[in-house]
Amino acid sequence: VLTPYSSQVDLVRREGTACRVSTVDSFQGQETDLVVFSATRSNGVGDLGFCRDPRRLCVAITRARRGLVLIGDARTL
Repeated sequence: VLTPYSSQVDLVRREGTACRVSTVDSFQGQETDLVVFSATRSNGVGDLGFCRDPRRLCVAITRARRGLVLIGDARTL
């Protein structure tokens, strides 16, 4: 599981998971078979926050060797 924000990493870890959970920035240079990317933003004005930076977004969506699951608000994204 990759997410832009360390507070979300903490939340997912507290909920308990056997999966590896990291921020996008800490995962740079690594890869794994499957990535679940949580885009986290949801608003009515289309403010992308973290996803606005193409370099960081590229890291988030290119770390998977076999599959990528993108979770986010379709209207915002």
